[in-house]
Amino acid sequence: IEKFLDGIQISTESMIHDNNIYTSAYSERNYELLEKTTPYIIENGGNLPAPLFDDIKRKTDAMILKAAKAMGIHEGMVKGDIVIHNDEPYIIELAARMSGGYFATHQIPESSGINIVQQAILQCLREPLSIHYLLPSKCESVAIRYKFEKEGIISTIKVSESLKKFSPLIHFDIFCKEGEKVSS
Repeated sequence: IEKFLDGIQISTESMIHDNNIYTSAYSERNYELLEKTTPYIIENGGNLPAPLFDDIKRKTDAMILKAAKAMGIHEGMVKGDIVIHNDEPYIIELAARMSGGYFATHQIPESSGINIVQQAILQCLREPLSIHYLLPSKCESVAIRYKFEKEGIISTIKVSESLKKFSPLIHFDIFCKEGEKVSS
């Protein structure tokens, strides 16, 4: 059964450990290109931390923990895509894995100070975990954006020197090459 629910969409990265949930990130998903990509819904980034009140975070965590247990996940990573509709969280997708797209590897450590990849590895190795390392040590704003080129053949790729020297920039990557055909 599917139903469209309007509201802010968030991505979450949570670890289930000892019947508790530790969510290292709530990221607001970015859909600023919907007019351009219609009829397709393409996310082009996200903002950390998402603008959520603590009560919404608690409701979201309780919902994810309950869903994870229903899926048979009692220890491990759970990646969630959630919509907040009328101050209630609803699951769009829940997966027994970590997020890609630099979310777990770059954005979460930069925003919260949590090295969730390291903690997930320790958990997989059945090493003892310290809850201290699952709790944020800072709260910094981090954003990621993906740029989509127009249809055609890429003739040249130039990265400005000012971008390379832009101090707040954590990471950038180019996922295409010269001579490649870009389709819409």
